[in-house]
Amino acid sequence: MKKIYSYVIAAAAMLAAASCQEIVEPAVKGPEAFSLTAVAGVDTKTTLVDGVKTYWTPGDELTVFDANGQNQKFVTAITEPAGSAVFSTETFAMPEDMNNAVLLAIYPYTQNAYTDFASYVANLEIPASQQAVKDGFDPDATLSYALAMGQDAAAKNLKFHNLYGLFKFTVGDAGVTKVTVKANGGETLAGGVALLLNGTLNVSGDAASEVTLEGTFEKGGVYYIAAIPGTCASGISVLYNDTVVKTTDKAVQLKPNTVLNLGTIATPEVWGVCGTFTNGWDVASNVHMTPTNSGWYVLEGVELYKDDQFKFVTKNSWDNSLGYKDVVLTAEDAVEYALVSDGQNIKVNKNGVFTISLNPQTKKFKVECTEEYSDLTVNITVDNKAGWDPLYIYLESAGTAITAAEGDLVTNNVYAVSGDYIGSSLSYKFISDSKTSEMANVTITRNGATVILEETAIKLTFMLDTANSKQWWGQTAKIHVWNTGTSFDTSWPGNTLVYDGNYTWHINVPSELVGKTINYLIHNGNGWQSSDSIVTITASGVTVKGSQIGIN
Repeated sequence: MKKIYSYVIAAAAMLAAASCQEIVEPAVKGPEAFSLTAVAGVDTKTTLVDGVKTYWTPGDELTVFDANGQNQKFVTAITEPAGSAVFSTETFAMPEDMNNAVLLAIYPYTQNAYTDFASYVANLEIPASQQAVKDGFDPDATLSYALAMGQDAAAKNLKFHNLYGLFKFTVGDAGVTKVTVKANGGETLAGGVALLLNGTLNVSGDAASEVTLEGTFEKGGVYYIAAIPGTCASGISVLYNDTVVKTTDKAVQLKPNTVLNLGTIATPEVWGVCGTFTNGWDVASNVHMTPTNSGWYVLEGVELYKDDQFKFVTKNSWDNSLGYKDVVLTAEDAVEYALVSDGQNIKVNKNGVFTISLNPQTKKFKVECTEEYSDLTVNITVDNKAGWDPLYIYLESAGTAITAAEGDLVTNNVYAVSGDYIGSSLSYKFISDSKTSEMANVTITRNGATVILEETAIKLTFMLDTANSKQWWGQTAKIHVWNTGTSFDTSWPGNTLVYDGNYTWHINVPSELVGKTINYLIHNGNGWQSSDSIVTITASGVTVKGSQIGIN
């Protein structure tokens, strides 16, 4: 061990004369009681850039290496925090001539630390798990060192140099128990290190790319996390209770003995998806999205069909919802769409499992189909009150036939159509021998559809009877009904009426409606709309005129 000590004397002198002379080992006295003073100064344990002051506290302990290279524990007897403090030990070996001494000390005391006295101190650590201290930091994480030679050693004065940097933040929410700073690029923020005697750190043990502060946090309190200095080239992320609350992809540099202020850290807004699939637009049942490091919120594994619609909500409320700017939007994969407050509903263009992404800062969203239900079929079920047998169905989509001209066979009153037609309105008629029903319309849902086939058609007829309405209405008419208590479709925008020419339309209504009064309105899908009206259905059918229901 004496050889080690003689080597440090040479190293401490930096081999100033590059001498080839034999090194004379100084006489060592002790071991005996020994005291030293840890003093304040620029770039010491007690001062950090950003005006942060730290102090020696009761119970602080140091590692000091004696003349034999032994790791000795020094403790202080102070009873309150102080900028300078005396540290003592009962047994310590030093040279008889203290002017030839070297004092090498480490804070905090590290039992397994050792040194070669020439170049490094090993088995040090800035821990990845630290304890929260309001207006302060975990003292066991704030690694610092002192190296005194010559007169400073003889005076037993040590000036400690901080080897760590600090992340500072203010707690913005109550209920936080854990805060983590993570290097996005995997750079080392904590773990085992070795101190080079030029004052730099080398990662030498288990390395961690994140450092966590745990404990009790007060809202509004200021806290610090110690970390290994360096540059996080891809930025950092801050997590509250394992949820990302702040992130940047810009390079972040943490310098030794400095404080990097992260500002006030608060829990991000809770955004969710609400739609036809969340208990029928119940905002309290919205599905919460997960925030990511990139600023996007993501919801994975959502099963959607082409008749589903949705919007984005926050705080389980409609007060700040986001939708599309115009009419209902059918979103395509990987396309970013702009959102507006209180906008229109959104649909997808496929049936399947989707990932929905939202960026509330840029007010954009996108969808991605991760599993398409490409072989999906749904059933049109026929309530064959007419008893036609055999039964064929003819179908059109937007005027294009999707069955044979003579119709496709309906088996057991059920006909399967592709799931691609979910959310679409199809025109249909039935054929049996020489009999053919009138064309009607049906909307296909994820559950298919049910239609009624009756021998005698009961018509609700609508006609325009004013010159102004005839001029501007167009050739489309739709009827929206409610409170029927029957199989008559009550969804918006309603059933499309069949145009008979001469400003007259009709729709076949279920026989169940005979003798019943229904609520309805008629519109053209382009701004013209009747008043809310009522009509009683008769077996012979009913005709209503535009002027009777507010269309002039």
